Amino acid sequence: MPYTQEFWTDWGAQAQAVSAGTGADPGGLLQAWNTEVDAALAEATLRRPAPAGFLPRGKEGLHSEHLGYLLAEMQSLARQHPDATW
Repeated sequence: MPYTQEFWTDWGAQAQAVSAGTGADPGGLLQAWNTEVDAALAEATLRRPAPAGFLPRGKEGLHSEHLGYLLAEMQSLARQHPDATW
């Protein structure tokens, strides 16, 4: 759950896309998302964890050390097959 905070974090490029009419405003989705998540948690007899101190920075290109290994693997695959279509 702490990583889902990034869904609702404002980001410059996203705000520009919303202004241009080519992007979705994630803030407008928050209430519906919370409703769905709360229903799923209730059905599973789970409680929503308390918000943590996680500071989302992935939209700025700042990732944890752990994601670095995954990104490197994905980038090496694309570099090995530059003409591939995904």
